[in-house]
Amino acid sequence: MSLPPLSRAIPRSLANLQDEIGQMLGRMWHTGISTAPLDGQNWAPAIDVYEEATGYVLTAEVPGLKVDDIEVTHEDGELVIRGQKAADFDEEGDREYLKAERRFGSFARRIALPEPIVVSAITATCRAGLLTVHMPKKEPAKRETVTIQVLDD
Repeated sequence: MSLPPLSRAIPRSLANLQDEIGQMLGRMWHTGISTAPLDGQNWAPAIDVYEEATGYVLTAEVPGLKVDDIEVTHEDGELVIRGQKAADFDEEGDREYLKAERRFGSFARRIALPEPIVVSAITATCRAGLLTVHMPKKEPAKRETVTIQVLDD
């Protein structure tokens, strides 16, 4: 659930406030009713997707995950990111938390792409808790004009 963006003419602090309120409402929404991106999961990484002239770029926040914990695939026109974030504590232990906000467990995110991409050229890197996936667009089919001779019958 996101709010419509504010105009760029409004001071940046109001836009930041709108983002914070949107994120807060999103967290409240997901703790009760499960909708995208959580869809019944304990957690899902925050993502950004943007378009460049030659393709799309996805970035996902995956702090604490190693490369072996992440799987990136392309399925039926969608980019799919799956992973597992293991708890770094014994859930059965005697530790009593004063506050516990971190989430653990498996996740899966499916991102539909508006145009066909070159699947064999997708690249992904993970550095400092940020997964970056580059997806080059397919070249559009070139239109060809053929003149057809009209014969006298």
